[in-house]
Amino acid sequence: MSNKIKLIILFITAILFIFYTIFSEKINAKNEVIALAPPPKTVKEKTSNNTFTINNICDCYDKAFDLLDSAIIIRKSFKTFEEFSKNDKSVKEIDNYKKNYQNLQLQCVEKYQRQMFVEQSCGSQDELMKRRTELNQMGIKI
Repeated sequence: MSNKIKLIILFITAILFIFYTIFSEKINAKNEVIALAPPPKTVKEKTSNNTFTINNICDCYDKAFDLLDSAIIIRKSFKTFEEFSKNDKSVKEIDNYKKNYQNLQLQCVEKYQRQMFVEQSCGSQDELMKRRTELNQMGIKI
């Protein structure tokens, strides 16, 4: 065999080996395909802020709407931001709603990941943003 043919065979063998290692799956004794272990997640499954019981993605939206709506109601009870700022009880309540909202969002995003950014029948990020914008316009930054 000539050197040229040996090189072609070696090259083809190397390419086949590379494709085999890239696209192969483990097979057990019964010839059933076993999925390779998924890569480790970089996001923790549970957060240290698991303060909410969330059974489905709609719980995320329902609780978020409740928190934001409660903050809006409190803020609207004052005519001006200065009036609101002087009322320590209301400021603390709003701060609590903001903190809970942020913890809820973190918990929901960690649990449902990309699904949180896809419109759901029970809510969407756009609806949440409308409420947040309304609060921002009233001087409450979330």
